[in-house]
Amino acid sequence: LLGITPHMHLLGKDMKVTATLPDGAPKTLISVRDWDFNWQEECEYKNRIRLPKGTRLDAAIAYDNSEGNRNNPSKPPKVVKWGPMTTDEMAAMTLTVIPARDAELAELKAAKRAHAVDLFIDRAQEDKRASSRERVQLMMTNFDKNTNGKLDPDERPALRAFLETTGAL
Repeated sequence: LLGITPHMHLLGKDMKVTATLPDGAPKTLISVRDWDFNWQEECEYKNRIRLPKGTRLDAAIAYDNSEGNRNNPSKPPKVVKWGPMTTDEMAAMTLTVIPARDAELAELKAAKRAHAVDLFIDRAQEDKRASSRERVQLMMTNFDKNTNGKLDPDERPALRAFLETTGAL
């Protein structure tokens, strides 16, 4: 691990990312208290951090949607959902890594592709335009096997494979 880039919006309060190594030893990768939206740069480590196979990453994130949050864009506060706009809220941690072996690099690329497809699916389902609704309806008809109206994690690999083979992504 070379570095980490934390990201939240205006309601972000605290963020802590911890790695639990295979032997059970915890290692704090970043801890930000009193989040500042204007501070979203990559934090490069002075020394690389080895994260062996089997390492678990956990994030603890807190938000402050109260009137006491000077950064809250809504006066009075209102319900906030996930979204890409600054007045929406979300959290992300981008890790800059170098895989130890070629096999790990291939796994990393596959995981990155899968994540990109999941973002595509999520955004397509939220899009309100008619053409997007038609694409989402097609996805749901073909890939929502349990017909619950959403694409669950176990239903996404089939859509991922379809999108990759058709060149849609």
